[in-house]
Amino acid sequence: MEDYFEGSTAIVGAGFAGLAAANRLASKGVAVTVYDMGSRGPGGRASFREVPLKDGGFMQFDHGCQFIMASNPLVAVQIREWELKRFLREWTGRFGLLDASTGIYTDRTAMHAPQRPSGTTSQGPKSLKKRLSGVLGLLKKGSGKSAAPELSKGGAEGEGHTDGQTGQLGVCGILGQGRVYVGSSCMVDACSAMYQQIGIQVKWGEQASSVTGHCFHMLGVKQATHHSESGWELTVETRRKDKYTRQHRNLILADQMNVRPGSHGYVNLGEHDSCVLSQRVQTVKRCPRYSLMIAIKRGVIQAPFDGATIANSEVIEWLSNDSSKPGRERDDDLECWVAVATEAYARSLIAEMPLFKKDGQYVPQTDAVLSDIANRIWDAVKGLLKPFSEGEVPQPVYLRAQRWASAYKAELIEEPCVTDLSLDLGACGDFCGKSSTAEGAILSGLAAADSIAAHALEQAKAMQAKSTATNGMPSPFDRAIMPSAR
Repeated sequence: MEDYFEGSTAIVGAGFAGLAAANRLASKGVAVTVYDMGSRGPGGRASFREVPLKDGGFMQFDHGCQFIMASNPLVAVQIREWELKRFLREWTGRFGLLDASTGIYTDRTAMHAPQRPSGTTSQGPKSLKKRLSGVLGLLKKGSGKSAAPELSKGGAEGEGHTDGQTGQLGVCGILGQGRVYVGSSCMVDACSAMYQQIGIQVKWGEQASSVTGHCFHMLGVKQATHHSESGWELTVETRRKDKYTRQHRNLILADQMNVRPGSHGYVNLGEHDSCVLSQRVQTVKRCPRYSLMIAIKRGVIQAPFDGATIANSEVIEWLSNDSSKPGRERDDDLECWVAVATEAYARSLIAEMPLFKKDGQYVPQTDAVLSDIANRIWDAVKGLLKPFSEGEVPQPVYLRAQRWASAYKAELIEEPCVTDLSLDLGACGDFCGKSSTAEGAILSGLAAADSIAAHALEQAKAMQAKSTATNGMPSPFDRAIMPSAR
């Protein structure tokens, strides 16, 4: 029975959505346990890689989420809190648009600066949309869309689409106005800020592999009866292949892979595996990406930007100097860069090397395959950097590709989250709401938490009334669900 009291709500997935939900639930007094199969900590797409050097140092790359920009007031308030706690820092770099066909770079400050037509002072500044139409039109060819992309009002984020459409500003569009934030030492720090709160327990390196029925085992009871007052029993598997079970009153799935059979993040919901919630989440289409981590000698590249959205490239849509971010400054002779491939190019690579076998099993990444992909993407990056290098761009000191098979989504579920309260079940992530971004994921997690918290409070009230009617005392189940409701 003590296992149960580790958390009345289970959340599977410790990315932005899962941790935002956990943080909100804990603030409302709901005990939470987060399960994540990653062994190094939270983050999901907000991951980073450290590569050791022979001298004892290391190279570091934010090879997933590149940065965060917040257009929603709720997220803006959260970012300010994280900044005050030093989990996030502002990245005051040079950002803009690089045209791959001409090598011309346009800084975003020039794109937003008021302008007047040449030779006249009587006409007021052009509208932002007109001033940017020529520059944004460059993205049309690179995106493969039939219409030029539009600028989002709050600015595109560093890790997703602004409206669920691939071609709008690219995965890493940074052309909008607004401050740019990164984790203090790595992008994972943004997620760390959310789980370091009383009331949240996190299980790293542990995958919730199945949910056996929709049942709750009370103390001393050897069997469970399925009824509306039941909860969830999770079978959890560690990286050592050890298995154990945990019981929780409510369950939130915070990753689309949780409902995809064959995926390494799949959670078997048993008799409810084909429930309406699961089917809705499965309908969301994925947008694959590849990122490339590059280490080169300092000073070889004299680029006028720290981060740039790329136009007119069939291969690359984002390129940045990771070492220019606060907390990543280096004192040696290396610079760490990150490039992100376009969706079209990623799809072409996946067509060559499918994600799943014929039997539906997920195909893991191998060093041999990633090495070939890294060299192919590097050829495109080298062409982008050549105008800013004296002579030929030298071979990198380090080169590594990373596949993001389903990290980005298109054709999102319109609602901010999906719930089936009759099953005490919810789902949240960047596949819900208005954008497949970190901001969208956070808002989805908050929405799921609010829905489940209200449901948990109703559960607690019902259980308390039932227990009081039976013996005049609140039940231990009630105390576990809503300790703040007493």
